[in-house]
Amino acid sequence: MSSNKQPPSNVAIFEKTFWITIFLLIGVTLLLVLAPSFLSGNGLSLVRYGVGTEPVQAPRTYEIQSEVLQRAIPRASQMSLEQIAIPVDAMLERVFAPVYAGIPAYTDFHYTVLGEYTELAGAVLVDSTSSIETMIFDGFDERLDGELIDIDSRFTNSFSSNLSAVTQESLPPGVEIASLGPISATIIKDISDRAQYTVPLAGISSLGGASLAKLASQKIAAQLSAKLLVKSGIKATAKGASVMAGVGTGAMFGSAVGPVGSVVGGVVGALATWLAVDKVIIEIDEYYNREEFESDLKAAIDLKRSEMQASIMEGFVEKKQEIDGFTIRDL
Repeated sequence: MSSNKQPPSNVAIFEKTFWITIFLLIGVTLLLVLAPSFLSGNGLSLVRYGVGTEPVQAPRTYEIQSEVLQRAIPRASQMSLEQIAIPVDAMLERVFAPVYAGIPAYTDFHYTVLGEYTELAGAVLVDSTSSIETMIFDGFDERLDGELIDIDSRFTNSFSSNLSAVTQESLPPGVEIASLGPISATIIKDISDRAQYTVPLAGISSLGGASLAKLASQKIAAQLSAKLLVKSGIKATAKGASVMAGVGTGAMFGSAVGPVGSVVGGVVGALATWLAVDKVIIEIDEYYNREEFESDLKAAIDLKRSEMQASIMEGFVEKKQEIDGFTIRDL
């Protein structure tokens, strides 16, 4: 029996080829459209070119106006000036702690014959090294210099932080100072860097070629010497009769070797009596007046500390004024 199957006609072959080609073109087109999205790792939410969506734009950097930065400088420096007052007080507390701790030892020295005459010599010879300087202010300048360098750096670091905080307040919502454009970031950094090179406070620890320790001790000694000289005058009057008796006793013993011996004996007797009576009077003075002397010495040191604190704060005011004089055009 003969078969009824006929070979496919040319029309049927053409139709199959046409539709296969159409489906292949659709598949290739979809592959080309979707491939960039999958390759970028962000799925279909990214830009799909060719379907009418706008490409995603990179975020624009924000540059702050120079006038805004210029106004931020004095605000930041004023904040730093107000914030530095408490650290300055704490710094002077550390610097002066050994000074106050030395008051009892110096008082012990004050109430000795050697201490009395050392102080009297210091009151007469103003430029001499005071015993207060060597006993109370020992190492003072070195401590102060180190603390001034530290507090100076603290002020400039505070200014940099405050400048950033004030600048941040003027930025639009959503804009962080860390993401500012290169121009603004450079200007802010330059302002902070210039603040590091203002007049250093450490320079005030030496005035007129003399150390602050020397100046302070001389001033305190001068305040105490007025009372010291008055007391010495009273003591001299009280010692007069005793010294005359000592002269007579010394002359009597010295007369055994002749007139010269009588004179020498009188001098030696007077000196020995003077010192012996001096020691007794000093001990009586200490018994009744030691607490008052320590109080006077502490008050004199307190005054010097207050003067020094005012000088340091004045130095910071000068630094603030120098910083406030910065202009954006100069940077």
